[in-house]
Amino acid sequence: MSAGGDLTLGQGSRRTVATGGLATATMATTAEGTFATGYLTSAGGEGRSYCTAPAPRNMSRMVVFHPDIGADQEELANLESLDLLVGTMWQVHRVSPLWGVPFLPLPAEGGEELVGYDRAGLARMAGVVGEAVGGHARVAITPLPGLRGTRFDREALQVTVRSEMEGKEVKAFTGVLCGTEVKELNLRHGSAVSLPVFLTQGSGEVTEQVVAGLERCFDCVVGRLHLPPTELQWMAAMWAGIRLGDLKDREDETEEEFSGNEVMKLVYGPPAALLARHPALRQQVSAITFEFPADKMRAIWRACREEGSSGEFTQREMEAFHASIGEHLRQAYSIRVEKLDLEQVQLPFLKATAAGRVLFQAVEQVRTVLRYLTGLSQGEVQAANPTLATTEVEVDNISMDYTVYRGET
Repeated sequence: MSAGGDLTLGQGSRRTVATGGLATATMATTAEGTFATGYLTSAGGEGRSYCTAPAPRNMSRMVVFHPDIGADQEELANLESLDLLVGTMWQVHRVSPLWGVPFLPLPAEGGEELVGYDRAGLARMAGVVGEAVGGHARVAITPLPGLRGTRFDREALQVTVRSEMEGKEVKAFTGVLCGTEVKELNLRHGSAVSLPVFLTQGSGEVTEQVVAGLERCFDCVVGRLHLPPTELQWMAAMWAGIRLGDLKDREDETEEEFSGNEVMKLVYGPPAALLARHPALRQQVSAITFEFPADKMRAIWRACREEGSSGEFTQREMEAFHASIGEHLRQAYSIRVEKLDLEQVQLPFLKATAAGRVLFQAVEQVRTVLRYLTGLSQGEVQAANPTLATTEVEVDNISMDYTVYRGET
């Protein structure tokens, strides 16, 4: 189906944009083989959840992220790290601070000390994870440079699991612990590393085993990151008008437009509260997919932008963007999408689902999206305090008894 007409924009602007042939709608009536379900089901299965509700966010968000000079040079020298993430569907997990990560002091110019990972120590940690996975598999934990956003970020870590199958060694699991423009930890005791995003690719069973091993090694908690409808709305609205050239740090502005075959897809499903009361409803209507030409979405995106907000996207602009689309769909199909839950967003360079699965389709936008996921994953954990109130705990390493001091008397 297709529809046309004039679309009046909402809060961000009062301009009218011609939207002839704007959307194509597809309704899936079974849960099998639809665009929004099926192969996009989460690989991790049921498991523990680490703070699945994202922390409160600011009213405006950065549209495009550009790393600092040091991180940018590191990226250029390690483009294969970005290539590793592109073209594969990843399950996103959020990770609490890692304790006991082995480091090796390295001399640096100017008298400053840079700390790199101790590869021998990482190999020992990999052995512990291997015990959780099973003796049939070989686990490796290695540094993965090129994903940092600033020089203060820790280098990413890649976790791989290989096993033998019919006499050949095959990769059974790939995971990337990373963080882009991570907030600084503020801990009263000890030191920890913040790599709040864990991207995983592998079977549910192996993923659970690796997660259990990492939690044992680094005394952390790992849980899937779920993207509620509001976060998917932010992703769709912020990046609907972004071309790959906009994601490159360059001074010249061009008028490059989308090619005619590029589209944006929004997949809606019945509200979660309604499904909880009527589970059989999912079998009747699993999802409704709306497909929009990317150039039309960019026109709406431009119209919703407020003056002086080129670097950031405000909540007012986000609401105006979706109100504009919602009004068009209501007039064209008599569907009120504001009453449905947004379950999946597909842009020319990114796909993201409510289950926390993402697909990067171009290296230019990897770190922009990683920075966004880092903010959602880290939340307010940078203010964590390992002690309880004013009580301080001293560990007797010989007897393993705990001596508790409750302040001055």
